[in-house]
Formats: sequence, structure tokens, C-alpha cells
Amino acid sequence: MMNTKNNAITIWRIIFTYIILIFHFDNKYHFAWDLSLGLGWYIGVEFFFIVSGYLLYMGMDKLSLKLHSGWDYFVYRYKKIYPFYLGAFVFSFIFLLIANRSMGITDVVKFLSDHFFEIFALHGIGLDDGWNHLNNTAWFISILFISGLIIYHCLLKWKDNFCNFVAPIIIMISFSYLYRANHNIDAVTQVSGFYINQALMRGLADMCLGIFAAKTKIYISKKYNSFRLFRFIGFGCFMFVILCSMKFSYATTDFLYALILTVAVGMAFLPTESKICQNKIIQSWSSLTLCMYLLHDAFRTIIFPHFFGIPQALGTKVLLLILYLVMVTISAILFKYVISGIIKLVSGVALRLNRT
Repeated sequence: MMNTKNNAITIWRIIFTYIILIFHFDNKYHFAWDLSLGLGWYIGVEFFFIVSGYLLYMGMDKLSLKLHSGWDYFVYRYKKIYPFYLGAFVFSFIFLLIANRSMGITDVVKFLSDHFFEIFALHGIGLDDGWNHLNNTAWFISILFISGLIIYHCLLKWKDNFCNFVAPIIIMISFSYLYRANHNIDAVTQVSGFYINQALMRGLADMCLGIFAAKTKIYISKKYNSFRLFRFIGFGCFMFVILCSMKFSYATTDFLYALILTVAVGMAFLPTESKICQNKIIQSWSSLTLCMYLLHDAFRTIIFPHFFGIPQALGTKVLLLILYLVMVTISAILFKYVISGIIKLVSGVALRLNRT
């Protein structure tokens, strides 16, 4: 019997994580320009928001038995992710101190107070100075928390009305605004006007698309017995987005890519007989993607510039890119092991204290 948990999403998680890592590396080292590439692989963020929306919708029946409000869901997710988030912040801060040895106690206190909301992963609410964080790319986690709280509450209280009416409106309004304001989908933690949180609009819209990815998967699963054609279509959709965004970036076609990714994600969750998807190495590698994402910004903005500088030669940039990807991957393995160990230790101590 086919294992219904066996799907291709684990492989695509790995691929899109490296896509984002390469895109962010290019932001600092600018090698894509030398290759005449636009490299719009920030579109990988859409993939992860859509997957998060998909998993939230598909898990509602089980989650609602123990999580009775949006706040309950927020706390549940926060407890699972925040230890890794905080560990990555500390990791980045340590290397910031190494790279800036002139920082005194006063400078450290001021820096931490200025980054108060980031420390607690709450900078996505807009109470910050915009794109001025220690771990810049971790804005995604903050928006994930906030968007999840809002969407979970709406699904819990008004599931049908939200899915059939409110979610499409959120997508339409958010994408329409970003289309006209930025002419692309790459919105980060900045607030414009009285209060227009572009990153939150992006996260909410993408996670709502995840709901429709889930509905796509459910529809196909009920109507068809064979999924081979749909998996092929999903693969083609993913490759279309990856290849087109590699050449054309910061364009209005970003919104088309998001819609295509929605279909692709729904099909990627369809069961498959592929043994590759069940491979233990692939499964373990996929489980590292969160840690890789949380750690990579420290390497590209602090560690590599400090120890290697910013080379001009394309060949040197490519070698640094390879080293960067390898170091982020290895560091993620060690990081996950250490943080998981700390969590188990703290949980064990707390359990013994409760018993006494």
C-alpha cells in the first residue's frame, strides 16, 4: 500500500532553500549580474509561505482539538520555532561582536535595545526601523507567526466564509497593492503610509494561496486514482518558476509565479511511489531547511565579508558561493543538534521541578 506521507514536498523544500540562499548571497556579492541573470529567486519565499498555509489548512481538524484560538496556535508555533530563531540570533550576534571588536558594553546594550522586537521575533508587526535587523532574512519567521495567528483564528471561527470569500479578497487586495506600489512581490518588513505593512500583506496573501493549494490536492485526490500526470505538471510548474525567475526578476510576473507555485505545491503533496522521497537522507536534509534559513544570513553578511572580503573576480565569487552553501549546510546540522539538545535538557529540568 502506498504511503500517503510519501510526497515530493521534502525534495522541493531542499531545492527552494538553496534557491533562497543563492539569491541572498548574490545580494551581497553580485555574481548573477556577471552572468547576465536577473536572479529573482526571492520567489522561494512564496513557496514556503504557500506550504505553511497548506499545512495549516490541512492540519485544522487535529489542531482545533487542542488549540482553541488564534493565540493558542501562535503560542504552539512559537514554542516550536522560537528556540531555533533565538539560537540563530545569538549565533549572528556573536559573530557581529567578533567582526566589530570595538563595540563596548554601552554599544551592546544600545544595539540590543534597538533590536528588542527582533529578539522576540515580533518585528513583523511593524514596530521597527524597517530593513535594519541583525538577522535580516528572519523577518519571514515573524510574519509566519503573525499571519498564522490571523488565519488560524479565521479558519477556526468562520472556515467556509473565510476560504470562499475573505481569503480571495486578501489575495486580491494584497497583490493589487504590491503590484502597483512595488511592481513585484518582493516586499519585506517595511511600513508605508499610515500603516501598510507590506511584508504582512505578502505573508497573508501567500498563506491564503496555500489554502487553495490544499483544496487543489484534495480535489485531485478525490477525483483521480492516478497522480502521475499531475506530478509531472507540478514538476513542470516548479521548473518554469525557477528558470523564469532566474532570468527575470523584480517584475509584475512575480504574481503569476505565485499562482503557478500554488498549483505546484498542491500537486507536490500528492502521494508518490518514488523511493527517493522516502530516503532517510532526503528526509533528514529536508528537516534542516529551517536551520539553514535561520543561519545563512550571518554567513553572507557578517562571517564571509569579514574573513574573505568582497572579491571582484567571478571565479572567486563562485568558489565562495560553493563554500558558503557547504558551510551553511554543515552548520545547520550542528546547530539543530545543539538547540534540540538544549530543548531536551530544559524540558527535562522543568519536568523534574514540576514533579518535586
